[in-house]
Amino acid sequence: MRRSLIKESGQEDSTAHYFLEPTDSLYHAMTNTNYTEVKKIFGDGLYFSGDSFHELFGRVDNIDLPNSGVSLISEMKRHEPNAKWVFQAWSGNPRDKMIEKVDPEDIIILDLDCDNRPQYRSRNGWNNYPWIWTFINNFGGNEGMFGRLDVIANEVQKVKQQPRIAKNIQGVGFNPEAIENNSIISDLLYDLRWEDIDSTQLTTWVNKYASARYGVNYAPLQEAWQTLRHTSYGQKLRKNESQQGTTESVLCARPHLNIRSTSSWGTNKRYYDGIELIKPWRQFMEAIPVVGESKAFDYDIVNLPKQVLDDYAQSLYDDLKVAVKENNKHRLQEVETLYMMLFDDLDKLLNTQRHFMIGPWIASARSMETNEQEKELFEYQSRTLLTTWSFQDSNLKDYSFREWRGMMKDFYKPRWIAFFQSLETREKIGYYKMEDA
Repeated sequence: MRRSLIKESGQEDSTAHYFLEPTDSLYHAMTNTNYTEVKKIFGDGLYFSGDSFHELFGRVDNIDLPNSGVSLISEMKRHEPNAKWVFQAWSGNPRDKMIEKVDPEDIIILDLDCDNRPQYRSRNGWNNYPWIWTFINNFGGNEGMFGRLDVIANEVQKVKQQPRIAKNIQGVGFNPEAIENNSIISDLLYDLRWEDIDSTQLTTWVNKYASARYGVNYAPLQEAWQTLRHTSYGQKLRKNESQQGTTESVLCARPHLNIRSTSSWGTNKRYYDGIELIKPWRQFMEAIPVVGESKAFDYDIVNLPKQVLDDYAQSLYDDLKVAVKENNKHRLQEVETLYMMLFDDLDKLLNTQRHFMIGPWIASARSMETNEQEKELFEYQSRTLLTTWSFQDSNLKDYSFREWRGMMKDFYKPRWIAFFQSLETREKIGYYKMEDA
């Protein structure tokens, strides 16, 4: 049995991972088992995901990529003659050599990050291979009002206007890692399938969106959404700067004095002035008697002030760093008091809307059990996903953090209480250096 070694570091140790190459003689037997079981569970299928060597970067030098690609698609088609190999374009995948011997009719490429780091530009429009313009808006399903409305509208139109790039595009798509937030983004994307909308037409589109979402044609709500379009939903496509998902809440971060992100690969850096969201919040509050009963409005009337408080927390955190740097114990105490109030206020706010509660999440996991042991395991896993993600020191810490009732006050707040106490117990708070992490 021939196995290939992929090293995560320079030494062959516990971080090295082995895998069976698609060109190995045992691969044929393995696929028999795989496709048989897949068919039992899902029935007949046409599209098969196959993200081989995903996120391995340059560590595939000794792998026969062309023949691995041939083997992969051959096994798919042996079990399903009309199979389509669906490949996620991410971190350099699919490598040109991997698909150079694969018939373009047998593959579809999902360009995953087109609103942030599109690959089709540098990959010659994917040559002759069919592809789909897609994006991921909410890595880990993180909460936070975020998106690139103008970018999405403009970039899709640009593709349509370039025959060399557009000739093999099959459509547009959304790759959500959760589906319960930022619906305006997916609504725009799906409308682009039927309408030609660019940034010059977005003002009209956003007004229509606001009216359709709440069932009322109310100008202040339309104005509020226009502000949101240019602030929280107005992130740009920057050539040398990437942002994967929402600007994260510092309240949910593991406390220290040099917080740059909450999850491993996120960011806390703001790209708009949080004060600009105050007016839309007031406009939403004033619209309560106008809108009447609306589940969408009930969600938004909680989501918007949550974002306002998140932005405020970031400015408080900046004050905290200054207080420590200047050894200002009085200001440190003020920041601590305001932080504790923020957690309590958010907890009360989130408790008014079921979508922002951890209880239904845990109850849903427990409801899938077939015995008591599974019930406990599923609850444990549901909690782990929102906190450590996997093991305690995972490099994906807080990858799927949530600003939910039951998380803010019971999980994130105690971490910050302990942190402030650690500062206060020092003889001189200047002991903490700004580069401490």
